[in-house]
Amino acid sequence: MVFCQGIRGRLDSHAGGGVSARGWLLVIEAWHSAWPRAWPSCQLALRGRCCGCCGRCRKKSSLVSRRTWYAGRVSLDVTVRGTTIPPEDLSWRFSRSPGPGGQSVNTTDSRAELSYNLAASGALLPLLKERALRALEGRLADGVITVTASEHRSQLRNREAAAARMSAVLTDATAPPPRSRRPTRPSRAAKERRLAEKQRRSRTKRLRRSTDD
Repeated sequence: MVFCQGIRGRLDSHAGGGVSARGWLLVIEAWHSAWPRAWPSCQLALRGRCCGCCGRCRKKSSLVSRRTWYAGRVSLDVTVRGTTIPPEDLSWRFSRSPGPGGQSVNTTDSRAELSYNLAASGALLPLLKERALRALEGRLADGVITVTASEHRSQLRNREAAAARMSAVLTDATAPPPRSRRPTRPSRAAKERRLAEKQRRSRTKRLRRSTDD
């Protein structure tokens, strides 16, 4: 059986190491071995923070562990063509979200707003910065580009969405211009195909005509 050192020490101190303390210790050990998931730590049980049978501590700890696991895998980096923008160049602002949330809608600051001072930042290469300023000229406010995200209930997920959106906007804005089209002349085969198609269509329309006078 799993031996509860914390409970044993507390019971021994209160009962002086008597038989009653050992008897209660055996009961607690049996309970601990039978329901290891529902039974909280010995210190929490002795301090009266949890009854150990309702499962709320287990659910809460599971929820906290899932949030911790997700937070460790969230990427809030803004990357533009291999260059990561320093966090100090980014500005975050949070507000109440009108998006999904059920009863929690409009009650928590889950809406994330990410701003980046493109004109004053030196994180991007001069060529990429010039392209972005030219492409985002209509969206900039005093040289600052701003994106928002409010489609998730969690502020953390909205921050992740805003960072990904900022990366996509800057990546598209810094794309190289398309190659200019070089004018070409149609080949002889292309001319023959065009004339053959015209003759075929002409013959089809001629056959549709009525022969009655």
